[in-house]
Amino acid sequence: MAVFRRPVLWHMRIDIYRDKNKTNQAWKEIGEEFGLPEKTKKRWRDLRDRYVRERREASETTASGSAASNRRPWCHAGLMAFIDPFVASRMTTSNMPESCENGRGGLEGQRTNSCDLVTPVLLI
Repeated sequence: MAVFRRPVLWHMRIDIYRDKNKTNQAWKEIGEEFGLPEKTKKRWRDLRDRYVRERREASETTASGSAASNRRPWCHAGLMAFIDPFVASRMTTSNMPESCENGRGGLEGQRTNSCDLVTPVLLI
């Protein structure tokens, strides 16, 4: 909640977000509040990364017919939900042809040499 009370650390759409003096001051205040001046920023980064990873894994679809997951939701997910608008996942692109990504390179699902992995050969 200490980070939540200081939007300069997480709210990317406010003007002072990029002000390093303000962000450093906020981290210093949090460090003094918890008695850990050097570790607060790293701990926040760890928590944020874990939250993003948990969100991504929860949203991944499972294949039809696969077993149910025994995974429980992360206990801090509710507290971290305030950063949802700022951690949206991005679209990715690939440089592989679509036929290779699908595992098909030729007709009738046959793979062609263009999609196979090339193993380097060492000539002595």
